[in-house]
Amino acid sequence: MIIVWRNKNADKRSFLTFEYDVSDERAVGNTRKAVSHAFSILLIYSLLMIGSYMYIPNYFVDHIWYPLFTTASIPIVGLISYLIVYKVLQYK
Repeated sequence: MIIVWRNKNADKRSFLTFEYDVSDERAVGNTRKAVSHAFSILLIYSLLMIGSYMYIPNYFVDHIWYPLFTTASIPIVGLISYLIVYKVLQYK
């Protein structure tokens, strides 16, 4: 972010958005790889979080918000993992 703000000619919106030109084959490939990795991470994370619900009788008596927060974190983890993988592939 600091590098983008220092460069006066840089488009600041391009750092925050994920849109790309469809004719750019590299961006299409990066998006494909990022979606593939994000889906894999999301699948593993959701199985672990939903699998942790086996401990409901013992653990959730004291922590009743745990199922809500873990379920809400599943799409957030998917989006963050897509962002990280896409940015890493973009700057390679």
